[in-house]
Amino acid sequence: MHTQRDAQPCVRRPYLVRIIGVYPIHPSEREAIRSQGPATVWDSGWDPYDPGRPAVS
Repeated sequence: MHTQRDAQPCVRRPYLVRIIGVYPIHPSEREAIRSQGPATVWDSGWDPYDPGRPAVS
């Protein structure tokens, strides 16, 4: 069932955040990123596209 709201055009608004990429992150990596910064994981040579990879230590 369609409502009057469904018929309204979508208006795009500028947002402060844009999500560019999403990668699987292990819980231990989240803690390292919070405490030491994203370079801890990003510069470690990890494969961000492999969800089965071992956690960066």
